[in-house]
Order: sequence, then C-alpha cells, then structure tokens
Amino acid sequence: MLNKTTQRTFGNRKTRKLARDSIFWPGINAQITDFISKCSVCLESRRSNTKEPMAESETPELPWMTVGRKSPYIAMLKYRNTPLENLDSPAQLLMNRRLRTTIPTIKNRLKPKCGNLKNTQRKMKQQKMNQKQYYDKSSKPLPELLPNDTIRFQHNPKGKWDQGTVVRNNNTPNSYVIETPEGQILK
Repeated sequence: MLNKTTQRTFGNRKTRKLARDSIFWPGINAQITDFISKCSVCLESRRSNTKEPMAESETPELPWMTVGRKSPYIAMLKYRNTPLENLDSPAQLLMNRRLRTTIPTIKNRLKPKCGNLKNTQRKMKQQKMNQKQYYDKSSKPLPELLPNDTIRFQHNPKGKWDQGTVVRNNNTPNSYVIETPEGQILK
C-alpha cells in the first residue's frame, strides 16, 4: 500500500494528507516521511537550502590591518609606502599615515594623524552588527557533517541535487571535500 500511496509524491505534507484521506495504519506518517526522504526523484528536485547565518569578522583596529599576500600587491604596497625624496611616502601624503606592510612597524605609525579613530571603529562595529542582524533573519545554521556521511549537493544554486559522500572537512566552516559516485573529488 505504501508504494501505491507514494507513487506520485507532492511533498511530504501533501502526500501524507492524500494517503490518510483514503487509508490508515499505525505509523503511516513516519513511513511516508521515511519513504519520501529516500526518494531519489524527490531529493534531486528539492528546493535549495536557506542561507546560513553570517559569519562575523573582526573589526580591525587600524586601516588595512590585514594585507594581501600576492606579490604584485605587496610590490605596489611597498612602492606606495616608500618615502619620496624630501617628502613623505605617497601613502602618508594621501592618508596622513603609513600603510601596513610585511615589514614590522610600530602601531602608532599606522594610525591616522587626524580624525577620531575610536568613534570610527565603534561605528564600523555597529554597522557590522546591523548587517548581520538583518542577514540572519532569513537564515538557519546547517548541521555539521562527518566523514562518510551521504549527502546531496548542488553544483549551481538552482540546479538539481546530486549525491555525494563527505571525505573530510575542508578546514573552513561548513566547507567539505566530497566525492561523487563517479569518483570525482569536489570542494
């Protein structure tokens, strides 16, 4: 009877209601829910996950506190931080302070010489908190996955759900290395 009632599924709630309208046995809801949760057609065409809560980042104490590590950017950074003959560096002329580079320097030299830094930092932190609050209104955290968990994933946000197996955590929050049934490894 379960196969007949679930030949065409219209989602969990509607299929249970349709089945209960004509037949009943103890545990019917649980059996239909279990059947639909394993239905490959249903799993491939289900909706995308809701977005996750926003990950918070630290508000930097100083402008440009983190520096890109790619060599063209570092070369440009060094050039802009090098003092001109009889003048300050281009960065100092433009921003009234030195830029952070890979060369260690005293924190006071990185602070702007004008403006209220504490007030700016407070405003930046408040703005980040507001952004996170609005973003998180329509989000939910996803469960942690373990190696060998069978999962469904999407290559693109509106595409179909393919099956895969978790190989390992990818060292960043909610990022995993997975293997497809064909043996393809994806991050």
